[in-house]
Amino acid sequence: MAWEGHHCNTRPRTGRPAFRRRTSVLPAVMLLFASIAVTLLASACGSNSGGGTSTSPQGSSSASTTSSPQSSTSATTAWKAQNSGLDNSTAELDAVAFASARDGWAVGADSASGGVILATTDGGTTWKAQRPHTQATLYGVAFANARDGWAVGANPPGAIILATTNGGSTWKAQSSGLTSSTGQLNGVAFANAHDGWAVGNGGAILATTNGGTTWKADNSGATADLRGVAFANARDGWAVGGSGTILATTDGGATWKAQSSGTTTTGLSHIAVANAKDGWVIGGSGTILATTDGGATWKAQSSGTTTDLFSVAFANATDGWAVGGASSNGGVILATTDGGATWKAQNSGTTVILIGVALANATDGWAVGTGGIIVATTTGGT
Repeated sequence: MAWEGHHCNTRPRTGRPAFRRRTSVLPAVMLLFASIAVTLLASACGSNSGGGTSTSPQGSSSASTTSSPQSSTSATTAWKAQNSGLDNSTAELDAVAFASARDGWAVGADSASGGVILATTDGGTTWKAQRPHTQATLYGVAFANARDGWAVGANPPGAIILATTNGGSTWKAQSSGLTSSTGQLNGVAFANAHDGWAVGNGGAILATTNGGTTWKADNSGATADLRGVAFANARDGWAVGGSGTILATTDGGATWKAQSSGTTTTGLSHIAVANAKDGWVIGGSGTILATTDGGATWKAQSSGTTTDLFSVAFANATDGWAVGGASSNGGVILATTDGGATWKAQNSGTTVILIGVALANATDGWAVGTGGIIVATTTGGT
């Protein structure tokens, strides 16, 4: 996972509190006076032409002005929950990828059963578990098309790479070469069915030109844990990670060069690119960085939040989403339609932490997170 998150099950309880009626024994004379008082009050109220109980100065409302918590939080949302079939007390989904508006996959782990891969062929109306045959936690997933896909993660004592050539009907392990106890892969990207890259802890970058039959280590020149990777094509790519690290290549990973993010203290967790020029990076404390020149310069954008962001996706150079959250502020979804010049919060319909987001186009999107949550939109979240 890009950042450690905890299951967030802190939805506010709605409805009025139940009060216990306290009883006492009153002398008969007090009961008599109370009865007379009630009778007089009822007579006075009966002469009121409005018949309402409102005490507002206007006196024009004939209904109670008290609103329940439900009425104040009943705003509709364009993001709808989908049924993952997972146990929300033990499961977490860390990444999601879609090859089309119908074909998608989500990966993560269940503390009770091990690695999790879910798949859908109907846009998420139904999600079905696939069998990864691993106890590993899966942190990243990428599909080049509806058949060829890869998932990466950690399976002590080393990193793990799984691959499929049939949409996930079967998954087979590929050799990562990372066998140390600290070996962990956090993200994966493919430019096509052959050329791919995976990034992980300790500045690890692996590359393949044959769909993962063989993976070779690139020299990243970095020591920070790398969390996210994105490629615009088979040559132009970026990797991001801890301590504000941004690395870039223009030769398919033969050489990687550091780019200036403007920070050395903020962890960067994910990157999305629309082409070889336009890209966005997100990270801790609501950080969003953007470039329009292939990373020669990265400029901060205003996210409007200080909550950690964990994933970002763009459908094109203008339409994008970022997700995140914290135990005190979960379900964060931000959206832009102008390349990040402005970001606006959307109602996710959930309070759990969202860790991954994927788009099929500018309207169809999915977000996943703690508790095995999946939320989806077909309207761009509006």
